[in-house]
Amino acid sequence: MIIKELFPGLQQVRERFLNLLSERLAELDTLCSDDAADPVTPEALRKAQDILHKIAGTAGTLGFQSLGEAANFSEEQIIGHLAEGKPEIQTVFRGLGAFAEHAEAVMSDADQVRSA
Repeated sequence: MIIKELFPGLQQVRERFLNLLSERLAELDTLCSDDAADPVTPEALRKAQDILHKIAGTAGTLGFQSLGEAANFSEEQIIGHLAEGKPEIQTVFRGLGAFAEHAEAVMSDADQVRSA
């Protein structure tokens, strides 16, 4: 039996999540732009951590397990950086970039499924 038949509202929840994911990626980009003239503040990193936490908490529940794991990994990097300065901020940025690429791939895959 297809998941849609078992949980008819699940697809709508997944769609809402994907729409929010796009918005959250834009917010992460704004919060964590790597501009030497305007370094990222601890407050911006905490906001990014909160966004990643929300994504990680919801993604797995909706069938996006690897996305949730990637969000959790980036969140943990931010936590470590804020608490101990490790990993270095450039490593945090690379992790956020990898997360964003993964999220964009998930959204692209969902778009392909919708149009099929």
